Order: sequence, then C-alpha cells, then structure tokens
Amino acid sequence: SILSVSSAGLVSALSAGTTLVTAAYEGLTVERSISVKALADLSISPTSLTLAIASSEQLRVTGRYTDNSTESFDSAVTWQTADVNVVSISNSGVVLGITTGTISITTSVGSISTSLSVTVSPATLESIVVSTPVSQLAAGLTSSFSAKGLYSDGTEQVLSDQVVWSVSEESIASIDSETGLLTAIETGTVSVIATK
Repeated sequence: SILSVSSAGLVSALSAGTTLVTAAYEGLTVERSISVKALADLSISPTSLTLAIASSEQLRVTGRYTDNSTESFDSAVTWQTADVNVVSISNSGVVLGITTGTISITTSVGSISTSLSVTVSPATLESIVVSTPVSQLAAGLTSSFSAKGLYSDGTEQVLSDQVVWSVSEESIASIDSETGLLTAIETGTVSVIATK
C-alpha cells in the first residue's frame, strides 16, 4: 500500500504513488488525494574530477524523486572512498588528493547510491591567477576575488576557497582571509594576495 492512516488521522507514507484518503462521520464523507514521492536516484557534481596532490574540491549531491522533482542532498548523504591513501573525503563532501591514482568515491542515502571516479595527477601548482569583476572601488564598497591555479600538466583548478587572502596595505582595504571579500577603506592602491 501507499500509506496508512491511524484512527486519529495520522498519515504515514509507505511507498511512492497516489491514493485517496476518505473520512466519514454521521453519513458525511470527504476524500482527499495524497501523493507520496520516493527518492529515485542521486547524482554528484562535478560528474568527473581530476585533482593535483594536496588540492581539494567540494562535491555536491542532488536527489531526484519519483515525480522527477529534485532536491539538494549535500548534508543528507554519507561518503566513502575506495582508497583513503589516494583521496580522503570529509563528511561534508570535500575531497582531497593525497597521492597519484584513480579511485571511486561513493555517496549514499539508505539503499540509494552513486559513484564518481576521481583521478589524482602528479601535476604541481606553478602559479595562481587572481581576478575580480572590478578594478576600482569607492570607500565602503566590497568586491569578491577569485583564484585559479595553473598546474604543470596544463590544467587549471579553481582555488578560491583553498587559498589564504591578504592585502598589501590594510589601511587602504581589508579582505576576508577565507572568502576573498575585499572592503575598500580609503583612497589608494592595494595589492590582493592569494597564498596556498
């Protein structure tokens, strides 16, 4: 059956589908259609991943229900790596490259699971490129900076949440060391520094 109803009117979902619930009292009845959806599958983003040693990436999980609606499952899944010597995976889905190799990472909710192939390459970080949508700010305004890593094998990787942000002159501007959000304080020129 799709659901059960207690004598007090408490509805409990049992399986996916749609059914009618009927209530009767002194010859009067009322019906209500109730639909129950179940989790059909999970998907991981990105769909493929190559990391350099000591670099990391945040994985995202989306669940699709039997009615084709979707929902974020980032905080509801469990993670498992096939080899902790190649990559580690945190409870929040951050994967870290440890040594070269290709392994599978699996995420699951109950009996529903999916996997992602992760390759850790021997590439080394050669330079970091810092960018922002604006080059000038009025005092009191803010702008977010991003960082991109260029590796020895020609690949690129977003490093915005892996670097430590700083500025050359804190009297002119301040920057959040974790997020890269810069706040202009007074007139002048300042350099933004990303360190990894």
